[in-house]
This record gives sequence, C-alpha cells and structure tokens, in this order.
Amino acid sequence: MAEIDCPFQVIWADRYTGNVGIGTTSPAAKLDINGTVAVNGNKTIMWQDFATPLTVEFSFSNSTPQNVALTGVPANARYILANVFLTTNISDHFNMLLGRSVTSTTSWVGTRGARPSTSFNDNQAQHKVLLTYFGETDNFSSYFGTWYSSQIIPINANSTLDAASAGNSNSSGWVYMVIRAYSY
Repeated sequence: MAEIDCPFQVIWADRYTGNVGIGTTSPAAKLDINGTVAVNGNKTIMWQDFATPLTVEFSFSNSTPQNVALTGVPANARYILANVFLTTNISDHFNMLLGRSVTSTTSWVGTRGARPSTSFNDNQAQHKVLLTYFGETDNFSSYFGTWYSSQIIPINANSTLDAASAGNSNSSGWVYMVIRAYSY
C-alpha cells in the first residue's frame, strides 16, 4: 500500500492489485470510495449493499393502506433495492402500490387509451412503484405467486415503506421482500 498525500483526504493505492481507495485503507475494487460522492457539486446516488440481505414480510388486505417498518435500513435512506414476492387469496388480478406517501391504490388513468399525462401528477409518478399480479384466471401468472426482481422503491425518511393494494373482489395475501441494498 502506498499513501498519497492529498490536502483533504487520504488516498490509498495498492500496488499489487491496482485498487485505489478514498476514505478507506483497504480498497476492495479498482476504485473504492467510502463516503458520499458529488459530481460538479451535486450528490450522486450511491448504493450500499447489505452483507446479508434483509427480509421483510407483511400481510395485506384489499384497500387498507399500511406503514411497514424496514428494520435494519438506516433512517436516512431514501430508496431500497429489493426483490418482491406477492401472493394472494384470490384467483384474479390485483395491484400492489409500494413507496413513499402511499395513501391508497390509485387508478391513474380512468379511461382505456387515455393520455397518461392528463391523469398523472409528480407525486404519483416519482414516489411509488406499482406491481400488478395477474391471477391464474388471467392465464398469466402461477397459482402460487409472482416474483418482481430488482425493484427500486422509494421509502419514507423514517425507514418505513407505505403499501396499499386493490384487487378484483376482496383480495388479501402476503408480500415478501428481500432487500439487497439502500441508497441515500
């Protein structure tokens, strides 16, 4: 290891691996930065992987919004990267809305073929993820549930996630999440 003197931060370079570290004395990658990165003064989104992914499981019932605690996610995190599994008690489709400030499942476009921009607003589009489960009567999904891989989900400032569902009939079921990383 060789230390490079810099007026603001110590930079480490490993001559054997070629890895360079800023804010870390043992860089594990070609460029390993410990801290927040800014490009032209603007913070960039940085992801922090969990050494062991977190799991969260919660039940839901039709049209009952809820706030779900994300134990292990830092309070100042703003996004999570998760795989989500949905299963339900009905054989028909339903929608699950996950994100920040979810108060209900929203029918964003009231008419088939309607122009989306006339119905969307920034809060709906920016802070939520809509997952649609097509039940086996729709001939699209398995009877047992569906995986949605690598979903980037906005979360509340207090390490919680809002969720609401709406389905055909009285849907209820379970959400199982494997949280792989978070971002500020």
